[in-house]
Amino acid sequence: MIRHARWIGFAAVLLLGLWAIGPRTGIAADDDPVPKDVKEAIDKIADLEEKGKADDAKKEADALATKKGYDGGKLGSLKDPMHAFALRSKGGFGVGATPGAIKPDGIEAKVMDMGKKVLAPATLKKDGDDLKKMAYQAIALSDITAAATPKKDDPKKKIKDWEKWTKEMHDAAKDLATAVDKKDSKGILNAAKALDGSCTSCHQAFRPAS
Repeated sequence: MIRHARWIGFAAVLLLGLWAIGPRTGIAADDDPVPKDVKEAIDKIADLEEKGKADDAKKEADALATKKGYDGGKLGSLKDPMHAFALRSKGGFGVGATPGAIKPDGIEAKVMDMGKKVLAPATLKKDGDDLKKMAYQAIALSDITAAATPKKDDPKKKIKDWEKWTKEMHDAAKDLATAVDKKDSKGILNAAKALDGSCTSCHQAFRPAS
């Protein structure tokens, strides 16, 4: 029994050690920030989308996906750009320029929160510009996701599903940006729900490979 317990303890330490050296194999640690060049590309794509230059945004997304070899069908391929959705404290973009000023301070968490309750007019007035920027960053990430569409079907992961959920993500994020710009609290609630739903659906099927 004692030997068995010691073996379990050794195995646990070994697994923790393998997890710790994971980042050295090219997969970013959960708390690592998004690489600078990827962040700059996301912000550039978001800016182009906000300016109504969707075609140019798509070209930038395609260029980034090609440069980085993003492919939704490959394990861990999209970890860097998707990490932008994480809490700022975990290496994500966060929401707004000042850490912790807007809570929760992460794109994914904030979208989920916005899909649960209507924003108060005062909150929308105070945080509107930052929430709008967040929405355009989500659009940029949908452009990158589209550029990383898998090259072939998997038995349980179909290209058509990836394309469907990516479009839903793009459209919902666009609706969110528009609703924030118009100070439409109900529209924000509905768009946030739709955006969260599209991400959840896609993650259930593809997250292990992205």
